[in-house]
Amino acid sequence: MADSFYNLDSRPHSRISMTAVTLLWAMRFLMFGLLGYGIFTWNLEGVGACVLGLFLSLVPWAVNRIVPHPFPKVMSFLWTLIITLEVVGRGFDLYDTVYGYDKGAHVVETACVAGMALVSVVAYRLYQHTKMAGWFAWTVAFSVAMALGGIWEIVEFLHDFLRGCQQLRECDQPNLLDTNLDLVSDVLGAVIGATVAHLFTHIRHDDLLERELILFAHWIAGDARQTDDNTSQWSGVAGKSLDGPTGRRGKADLTKLGSPH
Repeated sequence: MADSFYNLDSRPHSRISMTAVTLLWAMRFLMFGLLGYGIFTWNLEGVGACVLGLFLSLVPWAVNRIVPHPFPKVMSFLWTLIITLEVVGRGFDLYDTVYGYDKGAHVVETACVAGMALVSVVAYRLYQHTKMAGWFAWTVAFSVAMALGGIWEIVEFLHDFLRGCQQLRECDQPNLLDTNLDLVSDVLGAVIGATVAHLFTHIRHDDLLERELILFAHWIAGDARQTDDNTSQWSGVAGKSLDGPTGRRGKADLTKLGSPH
C-alpha cells in the first residue's frame, strides 16, 4: 500500500501534470538541439550553457529518486522554464541581441519563483492542518521572489565590480538604470506569479494533482516515509474530492486540504 502510494510513476498523472511534463520535455529537447547547434558553430559558451542546463533540469528527477516524496510536475516545469530562459539568453546571446529579452526573462522567471513559493506554502499548510490567510501566503511568495531577484542583482553587480567596471556605461549594464528596471520587472513578475498561483489553488483540481501536493508537503516537512496507516489516511485525502468553499463536492480547494476524510 505504502509503496504504490509513494511511487508516483506507478499511477496516472493529472491532466495538468501531464501537460507540464510534455512542456518540460520540449524544453529539454530544445536545449539538446541547441547543444548540437553550439557544437556545430563552435559556440563553446552555448555548449557549456546547454550541458549545465540539461544537468540542472534533471534535479527534480534526481530528488524524486533520492527521497520517497515526488516533486510536483508543475514545479518541475517552472524550474526547467527558468533554466531554459537562462540557457538561451546567456549561452546564445539573446540578452544582448533581442530587445526586451532581459526584462521579459526577469518577469517570467520571478513569476515562476513566486508560483513555486506559494504552492510550497500551501502544500506545507495542508500538511500541518494549519489555517493561513490567503493574503499572507501571497505575501510570502511575493517576498521570496523579490528576495531572490535582489540577490541576483547583487550577483550581477559583484560580477561587474570584479571586472573593474562598476561605474562604466560600457560594461554589460548601465548600472543604476538597468538594475532598477530589472527590479521593476521582478516586482511585476512576483505579482503575476503569486496571483496566478493563488488562483490556481482555488480552481477545480483532480485527485491526482492533490496527491502530488500532499506528497510534496511530506517532503517539505522533512518527514520520513509514513507508516501504512498514515499512508492510507493520506491516500483517502488524495482519492476523494474535497468540499470547496461553496460546500459542493468536486470543488477541491487546495488551500483547505489537510483534513483526512
